[in-house]
Amino acid sequence: MDLDIVLINRKHNLKHYAGLSLQTALVYLVFICGLFSVPAAKLIAEKMSEMEVERGVIGETSVTLDIVESNEERAKGLSGVVSMPKNHGMLFIFEKSASYGMWMKEMNFSLDIIWLNQFSEIVHIEKNVSPDTFPKVFSSPTPARFVLEFNAGFVDRNHIKMGDKFVLF
Repeated sequence: MDLDIVLINRKHNLKHYAGLSLQTALVYLVFICGLFSVPAAKLIAEKMSEMEVERGVIGETSVTLDIVESNEERAKGLSGVVSMPKNHGMLFIFEKSASYGMWMKEMNFSLDIIWLNQFSEIVHIEKNVSPDTFPKVFSSPTPARFVLEFNAGFVDRNHIKMGDKFVLF
């Protein structure tokens, strides 16, 4: 009887490790594609279209993200949200690289906003953007394909800098 329990636990652990290996393989695949100048953005967009919430890494920090792809979702963003947990953010996905503006309409807390190019590299950062700045629109001087929003202080606390990469699990 005890042997059956051990075997069941071992099967569960193997399934757990197999899942981690698949996630790790995906991270390496996106990284390798970026090294060979194949747009990692395509892989990221395909993976994200399957789920509404994802996990990833920016710089060396693990994050959990709400995914926003439609025009309606992008217009709403975090408006009306009372707070976000630590290392939780919102990822805005756009169809092509351009200068996308972000505003603080109906926001309840300050944000750090990060723009990423088609290779998932940080091209612009706005730190500690206050709700009081509305209706001002913030945008990147460099075309971007993705925008990340986190609680104010995230960038400094995690030593995020220009050129850092974002990788989706």
